[in-house]
Amino acid sequence: MVSGLEPEQSPNTFLFCLKPDLQPLEISLNRGRLSVGLPELDDFFQSHKVVKIEPWIKHATEIDRDGDIYLNRIYRVYLDENGLSRADQSIASIQEFPFILYAEPEYIHQLFYEPNDDMFDNQCLDDMRVDLAWDYWDIPDVMPGDQNILLASVDTGMDYTHPVLIDNIWINQGELAGNELVSSLFMILLLNNVNLISVL
Repeated sequence: MVSGLEPEQSPNTFLFCLKPDLQPLEISLNRGRLSVGLPELDDFFQSHKVVKIEPWIKHATEIDRDGDIYLNRIYRVYLDENGLSRADQSIASIQEFPFILYAEPEYIHQLFYEPNDDMFDNQCLDDMRVDLAWDYWDIPDVMPGDQNILLASVDTGMDYTHPVLIDNIWINQGELAGNELVSSLFMILLLNNVNLISVL
């Protein structure tokens, strides 16, 4: 893992979040003019040469929240690349509105974590672009993982004896009825105290 690098900020985009008492924005483009139904923001977008605004997470809903931060009220703003507006100036200006919870730079994520799996190169992870998920792990000197996080892998099988998995694999004990065959998304067979996991 590489640490101590300063994350790069996008010069032409930034994020902002509305306070929870505002409804999500209705974004429209009328005759080349961007509008969200709030005159203050519409004027801001015009004066700061905003060319596009979009939800940060397109399918976030009202239940996707953490305290006052509603994911469906976070937006990515694109500034005209040829204009004189800079993201840091726009962030400072938009934060003055009383209905803005916060505004921040958008960071350009880079790979800071490299897996320690000896078999990494023997997997088809490049085809699935799994390495892109690691782009978001940028906490220096901290290895990812937490006993409170449950990760489900829907696959045709796995090597449950792999050194990384053997002490970390979880089986829903509620689905084990004695040592019988259990049907659900997965079949779990207990044969001679050996767990065989396969897809139905």
